[in-house]
Amino acid sequence: MKQYFWYPRFTLGLVSQIMVYGSITFLQPTLALHLERYGYKAVFIGFSFAIPTLIYAATSPLIYVMTSKIRKTGVILIGYTLIAIGLFLIGPSKILGLSDTPAYIMVGLSILGFGAGMIIIPVLPDMIECIEEKS
Repeated sequence: MKQYFWYPRFTLGLVSQIMVYGSITFLQPTLALHLERYGYKAVFIGFSFAIPTLIYAATSPLIYVMTSKIRKTGVILIGYTLIAIGLFLIGPSKILGLSDTPAYIMVGLSILGFGAGMIIIPVLPDMIECIEEKS
């Protein structure tokens, strides 16, 4: 297993996966408390955690088609940009001057799910392809 870390494509793919899952799980301890301030019940809060996953699953075919039309690196770069935009919308952003409303949070979670899919879908097969070429 250690020999795989010497392959740059595999290592960069692994770092990308860690960053995507880290950006999603970063929200778990704080988002529930943040939504409780608006008076939302546990069911709605649980649904809000499912939004990125549902968007990721629903847009997977579209992202697959995008990776066949655009270079994988371009799709991944767009995905990172979308994740940054989604996180700005979720958290109250003093930089962008956005108000702290549940609508922005839900839109941000949706953009986060789409951006995560744009990274995960092209990176995972690329990591597997790299290992198959080297083995």
